[in-house]
Formats: sequence, C-alpha cells, structure tokens
Amino acid sequence: MKIALKSLKVVVVKKTVEVKKDKLLRITAEIHKDKNQPLIQDVRITGDFFAHPETVIEELEARLKGIALQEQALRVVINNCLKNATIIGFSSQDLLDCLLKLKGS
Repeated sequence: MKIALKSLKVVVVKKTVEVKKDKLLRITAEIHKDKNQPLIQDVRITGDFFAHPETVIEELEARLKGIALQEQALRVVINNCLKNATIIGFSSQDLLDCLLKLKGS
C-alpha cells in the first residue's frame, strides 16, 4: 500500500541583525514556504537584550508559531505580547524588521 505524502517545504533560517550599537538580535526560525504566504512553524529569539518579565520572550515565540510572515499580522502579535513588558536592547520595530527579513530567505 502506497501513501502519497504532500511534500512540505520547510526551511531553517537564521538572521542576526545589529539593532543598536553593539547590540544583536538573533532569530532562528523554521519557515513553511506555503504557496500563498510563508508561515512561522517555530522561532527562537536570542541576542544581547534583557526582558521583564523574563518569560515574555518564550510567550512571544509561542504566539508567533503559525503566523504568516506578513507585516500587519506580525505587528499585532508583537505589540500585544510586548505591551506590558520592558525590553532593553531592541524595540518592537527592530523585532518586526528582523522577522520580515526571514521572508526573503
């Protein structure tokens, strides 16, 4: 018995961006290259920054899973997740810009 599997094109993308003098933001993501819109399957956000509460980055990573690499969709998730957080080392716009750079990879 043969089972036909639909092939999924998933790529691992790594981007490192200098967001401020001597401050780095690193994004490692698994991107599902859908015909219509690339989707984030998994994402890891690291770099030279501090976040309070400390769990906010893990929460953001979880909320980004399944989101299209589309500016407005990403902006809503980022702003909602970080609205009550303090981040030192990057801005919401820095993160959005870095995530959008994954689209071209």
